Amino acid sequence: MYEKNSALGMVPVEHLPAGMSKLAIVVFRLTRYLQAEVGALVGHEPNVGLVSWRVLRGLSMTPKATQKELVAFTGTEQGQLSKVLREMQKQNLVQMAKHSDDKRVSLFAMTPKGRAVHARLLPQVTDFTDAIDNALPPDEQAQFFAMCNKIRAAAQKASGRQR
Repeated sequence: MYEKNSALGMVPVEHLPAGMSKLAIVVFRLTRYLQAEVGALVGHEPNVGLVSWRVLRGLSMTPKATQKELVAFTGTEQGQLSKVLREMQKQNLVQMAKHSDDKRVSLFAMTPKGRAVHARLLPQVTDFTDAIDNALPPDEQAQFFAMCNKIRAAAQKASGRQR
């Protein structure tokens, strides 16, 4: 698995030095590649990037969500998500309101413009994600998930942080 590289170049997995997990590096490279592809798909829409797409996708599943919920759903750092949400508000893609019971908590919801952008992008992203999921038949998907769980368990054991 190769990609455009820096001065070090893309080290082939079989040549990684000690202290670098081959499995972790392959998963990282694949994740980065897939994120870039989704980012490029949604990036054709003005003012939409990968994180704002994830926000729209999350808000399409619920009428409103807290920033904490959006951080968890998008897998984005709090500070980065705050900036993205402010920009999305400026672009009128989302709106913010204070929680009725706790004024310290902000609730975010899609605006009609945000719903329209989501609706335009969803078919393209769905085609892409379906193509990825269809690369493996159901039995191989189950095997892949089991292998991922096995790797996670090994990492937890090795780090001493069993969950």
